[in-house]
Amino acid sequence: MKNFTLNKASTSDDKRGDRSAKRSSKRSREKGDFFRQVPGDLWRFIAGVTLFFIGLFLVYNFFSYFVTGAENQSLLLGQEITAEEAARRIQGHGGITGFTLMNTLVNEWIGLGLVFLLYLVVMMGVWITLVMRVSWFRQISLCICAALWTSITLGLMPAEWTDGWFFLPGGVFGREAATFLTMHIGIVGALLLMSFLLILLLVITFSSLMQRYASFSKKRKVANALADEQESAQEVIYDNEDTIPEDAGDEVTGVQEETD
Repeated sequence: MKNFTLNKASTSDDKRGDRSAKRSSKRSREKGDFFRQVPGDLWRFIAGVTLFFIGLFLVYNFFSYFVTGAENQSLLLGQEITAEEAARRIQGHGGITGFTLMNTLVNEWIGLGLVFLLYLVVMMGVWITLVMRVSWFRQISLCICAALWTSITLGLMPAEWTDGWFFLPGGVFGREAATFLTMHIGIVGALLLMSFLLILLLVITFSSLMQRYASFSKKRKVANALADEQESAQEVIYDNEDTIPEDAGDEVTGVQEETD
């Protein structure tokens, strides 16, 4: 009896454990079924719309930063105040998060070059939502390169031009990169390098310009080849005229007189 009682108890415990395991596995299957039932297009739509509205929020705060950034810096930065007090003091409608983001991204990061990254975020939302076919690697690479080029170029601006500005036009990154370039290749070399990179970036961005240049170059080569052929033909004619003997002209004149 004792053994039977123990076995019976253990059997009931096993049954309860089996029931709880079945319930947990059923819940996990239901959760998995829910995520599997949501179509991939819906996830794509949610991701695209989320990116688009995040981009709009950042774009608004980007332009608002240049209107209220100076006043917000004097009111908030370096002040030991609570979040509630900061929310009451802050100017604009982007809130503490918007101002902090823009002050970090613009003033302490890449300056006005941020506009290309904001464009990328907004357009990525549009491309994902509308299922547009784009070259992701090309678009992301070009926007990042344009942002870095703008930051470094603005960092080359003389300090007296930006005196009184409440932000660094090229950000901390642009200032440090510009300092590094001018230290090694001078201001002239840095400007020439940035001009070369700008031309290279424009050619890669607007690939049709390269096609037009190739077409123009081909036409010029054909025109030059025709001009060379005409010049060579004229030279042959002139050479033939120079090699005609003078007696030949006298002989022709004599023959004409005898005929008369």
